[in-house]
Formats: sequence, structure tokens, C-alpha cells
Amino acid sequence: MKKYFLFLFCILSLLVFASCKEKTEDEPYDWGQWGEASAIKNGADWTAICGTKMSDVYPGKFVITFNNFNIFNYLRGQFSFRYVPLLEGVYYPLDYPTEYNALPDSAMTVDFGTLLDDGDVAGDRYIMLYDSAVVFYIDKIDPQTQELWGKFSASLVKYIENGYEHDPGSPDTLIFENGVYHAKIIR
Repeated sequence: MKKYFLFLFCILSLLVFASCKEKTEDEPYDWGQWGEASAIKNGADWTAICGTKMSDVYPGKFVITFNNFNIFNYLRGQFSFRYVPLLEGVYYPLDYPTEYNALPDSAMTVDFGTLLDDGDVAGDRYIMLYDSAVVFYIDKIDPQTQELWGKFSASLVKYIENGYEHDPGSPDTLIFENGVYHAKIIR
């Protein structure tokens, strides 16, 4: 009987060990990200990986998210521009909807969400200041490869819902300057 339990323990240990595969540098992220973004965020260098997807609901529009990771590869922030027209040009997002205002569903919006712990605990959310100049540029689109290049800048303020902050140590305002990106549309 002891040999049976030892054998079973060894088999289960091997199965668990085999299923724990370490992510390598060459593997893509699970959500199909491609490209890079960089900016000056509150006076410090900031880099991110781009993730894009065409909207299933609004033809000709896409969502682009700049995902920022720490040195341990934990997701720390998601900077999202939603429902951007897939045309070269300059775009000014509208205020992100909160409980007190509403926008048309297809309106271009922007927000930044922080993540805590190992990247799976929601932190604070930042929305655009009422009169801030959030600007998103699409400078070039390659129709063959679906790659796009552009710039962005933003001033965002922490949105405190019901008086509760997830991370009281985080700044009240995020300012992104000299932002640039190179991404690829993932359909």
C-alpha cells in the first residue's frame, strides 16, 4: 500500500511540474500583443507593449491598449484608447463615462487602470480631466501589414468611487508627454 501511494505521489508531482511552464522572452503574451509604446509619465521614462483589436460592434473602429509591466513581468498598468477610427488623423477622446455622465457607445474614450500585487488585483482608475488635452495621433497606417504608428499625450486624474482608493500611495494625476507607439491591428 505504501508503494502505491509513493507511485501516485510521483506521478502527480510529475504532472504538476510538467504543467508549470515558465514563460520565455520569445513567447507572445496571451492576449495577442504586438508593438511598443513609450512616453514620459510624470517625469519618468515609461514603456509599454501594445495590444490592439478591431471592434466587433463598431465597424472601422479599434481599441488599443498600452500594457506596462514591472521587472518581474507583472502587469502594472493598462492605458486604453477605445473606439479609435482606423484612419490617419488627430483624435480627441471624450470624457470617460462615469456614474454621473454618459456618452454614445461609439464615442472614443480613454482611461488608465493600475494593477497591484502580481497583476491580478485591480488598483485605481484614472480618467481624463474635464478640460485636459488628451490627444491621440495616427500618423501612418500600412494597409498591407496593418501596422500603425503615432503619438499620444494625456493628463488623467484618479477616479475615486464612493470615497475608496485602492492604492492611496498612487499619484492623483498622471501626465503622459511625448508618447509614441508602433502597433499592429489584430483582427
